[in-house]
Amino acid sequence: MSGGLVERETQLSSLREAFGCAERQQGRLVLLAGEPGAGKTVLAEALAAEVSGRARVLRSVSQDTTSPIPLGILRDAAIQLGDELRAAVRAGGERHDIFEQLLAEVGSHRTPTLWLVDDLQWADEASLDLLRFIARRLLGLPIVVVCTYRDTEVGPALRALLGELATVRDVRRLQVPPLSATAVTLLAPDVQPEQAKALHARSGGNAFFLSELLRGANDGYSGVHDLVLGRIGRLGSSAGELVEVVAVVGDPAALALLAQLRPGVDGLDELVAAGLLVERDPGQVGFRHDIVREAVLSVLAPHRRAELHRRLLGLLGPDAEPAVVVRHAVGAGDRAAVAQWAVLAAERSAAAGAHGNEAEMLALAAASIDDDDTKARLICRQGVALSHASDLDAALGVLEAAESWRCEPATEVERLAALARIHGLRLNGDRARECLDLALLRAEQIPLLERPFAPYAAAAGLAMLRRDRPSAERFGQTALELAHARGDEVACADVRVTLASVGLNDTGDAGPLEKAAEEAHAIGAHRVELRARNNLGSGLSTHGRLAEALAALDRAVLLCARRDEDEVLGRLTVSRAMTLLELGRYDEAINTARQLLADPRQEWRGGPAGITACALARMGQPVPEGLLETELRNGRETADMVVHTMGLVTAAEVAWLGGDAHDELVQLAALHAGMIEGQGWLKSVAAGWSAMLGGVRLQPGLEGMFAFAAIGDFSAAAGAFAAAGMVYQQSLCLYREGSVVSLEAALEILTGIGAVPLADRVRAALRERGVTPRRRRGAGLATQAHPAGLTAREADVLRLLATGLRNADIAEQLVVSQRTVDHHVSSVLRKLGVQSRVGAVRAATALGVIEQT
Repeated sequence: MSGGLVERETQLSSLREAFGCAERQQGRLVLLAGEPGAGKTVLAEALAAEVSGRARVLRSVSQDTTSPIPLGILRDAAIQLGDELRAAVRAGGERHDIFEQLLAEVGSHRTPTLWLVDDLQWADEASLDLLRFIARRLLGLPIVVVCTYRDTEVGPALRALLGELATVRDVRRLQVPPLSATAVTLLAPDVQPEQAKALHARSGGNAFFLSELLRGANDGYSGVHDLVLGRIGRLGSSAGELVEVVAVVGDPAALALLAQLRPGVDGLDELVAAGLLVERDPGQVGFRHDIVREAVLSVLAPHRRAELHRRLLGLLGPDAEPAVVVRHAVGAGDRAAVAQWAVLAAERSAAAGAHGNEAEMLALAAASIDDDDTKARLICRQGVALSHASDLDAALGVLEAAESWRCEPATEVERLAALARIHGLRLNGDRARECLDLALLRAEQIPLLERPFAPYAAAAGLAMLRRDRPSAERFGQTALELAHARGDEVACADVRVTLASVGLNDTGDAGPLEKAAEEAHAIGAHRVELRARNNLGSGLSTHGRLAEALAALDRAVLLCARRDEDEVLGRLTVSRAMTLLELGRYDEAINTARQLLADPRQEWRGGPAGITACALARMGQPVPEGLLETELRNGRETADMVVHTMGLVTAAEVAWLGGDAHDELVQLAALHAGMIEGQGWLKSVAAGWSAMLGGVRLQPGLEGMFAFAAIGDFSAAAGAFAAAGMVYQQSLCLYREGSVVSLEAALEILTGIGAVPLADRVRAALRERGVTPRRRRGAGLATQAHPAGLTAREADVLRLLATGLRNADIAEQLVVSQRTVDHHVSSVLRKLGVQSRVGAVRAATALGVIEQT
């Protein structure tokens, strides 16, 4: 027989190609799928054998256990990695730092790395995150990661990863199909054709089952488990007992540990000779195939299994891996050990960012404890972990189930605060406020220094979203004092971000929030830092400081991408799309928002639908049915008053551009009437838009751009909007101001940014005043005739740009504002498909358009 590599040349060729890419610093991740026993591992090992002299080979095996070890695949491979990285993995260091260290170690190694990861369907959550991290950064890395998995046993976590990696350029997917009937004769030339056909029919083309049948097994065996057990039954009693021990210990099993359970490790040579066990790394053995282990465990008597787990539990010391101890404690039925070690295992999982595994360990611990208060505290932690894992339904389920338990008041307050947070994430605002009000009421009955800080932190955050500064500061200061008393630095940093965000929203002072972000970074509270930077970008944007906002958001997006914080990236993307909309960069705003509209994980988020609808309407393009309804629904259901207000503003503007916004403006006025103290900026926004769209005059809040519009001072409002770079609002105010000069200036801006419907209204207003407006550009003959599709004014700008003039100099020559030139330059770059002014000149020269203009 040939080792089973019959009819696998296509797959092996693809693996060789992937390794060749790694040798050229072009990393690859290969997902090798097939049924159990298809020959996936044999195929991966064949590649390892071929490249053994040219590559470092790492091996990892995942196991089907109740308590997976966080970053288990990396722990398996750590023995062959650098000392510093190995120590960080063993100590459970900060996850992202470990990921970065691994990439640096792989990149600096003298030969390419081939990493074989077996049975990915059982990998822990943090290991899947590591593979996601690597897959996005393969370019420039000399590594091939070959992951085998059973495509018949793909769980939700792996399914999500496979979906995300489907479009990643450097990921390859290979299928290992069953063998054909012809393969039997190739594997065993001496077998008669009829016998070969029968063997193929019995094995179903399964490579492992077929190889076992060809070893000469009795014809009475009808399945692979039956066949494996039959072979074990023909071995000596020592080998039979040892294989049971190895099955319970897990793969790989250290020989030193086996020797404590089976002195002399009697029967080991017999098991290796029979092809049931193989040597792993030095001093370790494992099963030739996990099917063998599954077969042994399937018939292992419960009392024998429990006895082995108890003996193993007694051999593990205080420095043992918590997840391993939990596995044996569960098997031994030792509830006290489960309760103790499962909490430690949960903490390890949390540190690795594996919140789903964290929740599983907390559930195990809670189930092993009789005291209701302790159980309830663990369940609260479980609910929070599930919410971090984005499993909000399960989080609500466990927290609501704990309502009837007898527990201490502080524990009940924690439970209610967790429920409030999750209902808020689900956009169930009424239920969130109900839970939070009850949590605060019960917290007031507890001595001050014993109160949980969670409800006060949640109340501060909710007040911030409502733009209720007095309440946010009152609750925030209390939360800060309580978190400080408990020495919780991360909680303190998070509350400081809330308080600083309130200040930015109210006054426009970004300094405290910048400081809060840096403080969060200094203590390693990276999610808190990202929240701060998201709030910084959105806060600056709402105050019209768009250039600063876009820079802050771009920086935060890079941080998110570096750390693979996809959930936070969603919020940042909304803020960034809104800023692009305000800058008049409609195509970019639409493309950015559509990233979220197409992602089912972001369907609850307010903003993307409204941004897309607004940009399309401003360009005069059809707004898809249901888009505005989605935005309005999200606005009604969220506690974020900005989302709610801007949803109604968007609906009113779209309706106004279409001809009639009466109903929408009435709704906007009703929302304005219900705004409370501390929402002065939003009052001004609602009042300003009502005035700009021809609605009733509403009492503005704080002074500023929108307040000027609200009181009818459209000239001052236009100047303020121009200074902020909000060119569409500037044009709308110039339109409302109504002089010929203002209307012509508005038409110039609107033509430049492609805001067709409002430009048409401006032209109509000019005609009413007896002025013939300049020809509509963008769709005019001049534009159509231009090789690059530039308008006449854009062609003028490009000609002057080619002479080396700055935007300010071009503005002076054309007698327009610098802001208008900025937009023309951006449009020229976009139409020419270049990123820089130099690139624009080169492209224009190649097209011959500079000479033509």
